[in-house]
Amino acid sequence: MLNMIKKTCLLTALAMIVSVFSLGCSEEYEVKLAADPEGAGSLSGSGTYREGETVTIKAEAEEGYTFERWRGKETTEVHRDKEEVELAIEEDVELVAEFSSKTPTINLECDIEEDALTGGGTYEYGETVEVEAGEIEGYRFKKWLEDDEVVSEDKTYQFTAVENRTLTAARELETAVRELDQDLEGLVLKDDLKGYVLPIRENGKYGLINTEGEKVVRVSELNWDIMALGSFWDHPGVIPHQVGETDPLILPLDIDGNRKRVAFNEKGQLITTLLREDAGTPWLHYNNYGLIVVENGRYGFIDFEQNPLLELKYEEVTFLRFIQERDLLKIKKDGLYGLADSASGDIVIEPQYEKLESTGWVDHEALKGTKNDQVYLLDLSGEITKKLDIDDYGLFNKGVCPVKKDGSWGLIDTQGEVLLEPGYDKIETSTGRTPPDEAAARFENNSRTGYLDSDGEVLFEGEIEETIGNYFIFTDEGKAGIKSIEGEIIEEPVFDDYSKSRPPGTCDPTAGHVAEEYALFRKDGLWGVFAGGKFITDFKFEEIGGYWDSPMEFNDVPQIVVKEEGLEGEGLYDLSREEYILTPKEYGSYRGPGDDEGFGYLKQDRILVKKDGKYGFVDRDGREVIEMQYDWATAFENEAAGVIKDGRLSVIDNEANQLVEPVEVDYDGDFGFHLDYLGGPEVYEIHRCGTTNYSYFDHDGWIRKPQ
Repeated sequence: MLNMIKKTCLLTALAMIVSVFSLGCSEEYEVKLAADPEGAGSLSGSGTYREGETVTIKAEAEEGYTFERWRGKETTEVHRDKEEVELAIEEDVELVAEFSSKTPTINLECDIEEDALTGGGTYEYGETVEVEAGEIEGYRFKKWLEDDEVVSEDKTYQFTAVENRTLTAARELETAVRELDQDLEGLVLKDDLKGYVLPIRENGKYGLINTEGEKVVRVSELNWDIMALGSFWDHPGVIPHQVGETDPLILPLDIDGNRKRVAFNEKGQLITTLLREDAGTPWLHYNNYGLIVVENGRYGFIDFEQNPLLELKYEEVTFLRFIQERDLLKIKKDGLYGLADSASGDIVIEPQYEKLESTGWVDHEALKGTKNDQVYLLDLSGEITKKLDIDDYGLFNKGVCPVKKDGSWGLIDTQGEVLLEPGYDKIETSTGRTPPDEAAARFENNSRTGYLDSDGEVLFEGEIEETIGNYFIFTDEGKAGIKSIEGEIIEEPVFDDYSKSRPPGTCDPTAGHVAEEYALFRKDGLWGVFAGGKFITDFKFEEIGGYWDSPMEFNDVPQIVVKEEGLEGEGLYDLSREEYILTPKEYGSYRGPGDDEGFGYLKQDRILVKKDGKYGFVDRDGREVIEMQYDWATAFENEAAGVIKDGRLSVIDNEANQLVEPVEVDYDGDFGFHLDYLGGPEVYEIHRCGTTNYSYFDHDGWIRKPQ
């Protein structure tokens, strides 16, 4: 045991001796670091290290300098450009950290073509920079912008050069911000116009209110046609306008004795007084990006912050008709036409065409340009699709366009390829008639008439009076008949007369409610109704009434006023169910204001009826649901109807609950009130028939009471 202990002690001692010897023999190496130029940066990692150790070296640039690279025989592609590097020590290391002095570059831009800016260029780090926006005739400096942020509103802007910068000088039309004359002072009463505005009338003058009933534009000598922002039959004279970031409020005024239109943004701030005067309706002035402006006969385009996108230098700037949403502007300079992008102001097609036409073409991604008497088909980027050898042309429809060459007509497609060689006396896509559903064009040739499809193939040939979908009404010896689109006779020409529903868009008080797919035919003195290739009623009606003898559609119920042979009075007939809604007996005839009894159309499961001089409502089964008690009443519109009782005007819902407090009105029985639901703002308009003194309400009550 003693020997074993002695051996262990001996081995331990030997190990200690070996360890000490090894430590004493380890190599040491030095790491030396230097900066170039001296003082350009701080360095860490210098010192003495044993062989095999790993050391981290780091270079940090001082202000005004930028680290570039390490230089020395130990540098490699792996770590040459890294500010912080790990090195395995195997020998002495000498490295130089190279730094470069910062020289910031200042770029200057102007938001119009003419440049009058000074101060851009390259500077030493820390140097003082002074940039200045010079004068440009017709424009006023607004502000310096950087990344769409305002950095200064002074023409001269000083700062220290410490980094690269790009500055934009924003300008506005000088005349757009001139001092307001008396006609504009106090015109806009609020600094928040955002939302819908509605016209009002007081003492023969007009103004605007919001949907809270607050006046936002004072009553003044404004032109009513513009204040009403257009008119159509469903909402006579009143179309609410929604003011927003891209929807300015445009008003007509006399400025300096001249008629001009002015534009305000949603904050009530004047954008411009330079709106073009020859545009018929306000929306022709602007789109989502800005407004067309004119001054001294020169046109331009500005955004909603008054920044010019197109300079005031063009003879004409207009939106391409029917495609305002495509953001393309038609421009004219030196008598020639081109295109510009209203979003950016970039020129899409340089002015070079004597004519540049879009009507009837642009919906098919095509334009027609004429240059040096040569006609070209263009796409909307301005690229020439086809050189057209034509003398005249029509309008595109369903991908085809009539073209004329040497006195005869053919068809081309949207790429200008010939579908049908010229050879017809006439081909037209706009005929003033309603074409069959599958037809693209109508032709005439050698006393023959018919229709062509979108491949240029003859769809139908023969004389046509009218169409009902894909069915044709034709006449023979004064009698009317019906053919299919294949030319098959569905009904022989035995009818003495016919009446076809008028399509929406005609000047008709009910144009938007006409049920188009129906036609009426008379035989042996009685009328029947045709739809979908067959007669859906017998020939049993002595008279068919209502507006212009057309079927109407309200709340998805196609209906028509009829007087049946052998029955007294008129009734209301449901064409979809092929049955009466009101039988011809109880309420006389379709009502007029002076009648003691009568009825209207079914709207929202309520029919306005009149009995013994009093108005009430019945449902589609003829049951009285609102008592005959009113001196006047309107039909229901979006669950509201106007009623007058004992000289007080009110509004009721479908269950006769009052929606607003009754208001005293001067009602003598001669004229009642007209009610319309204005949709977008969820507001109703009600006014005395024959006047323009509009009042408004919603389901919370009156916004503006009747005056």
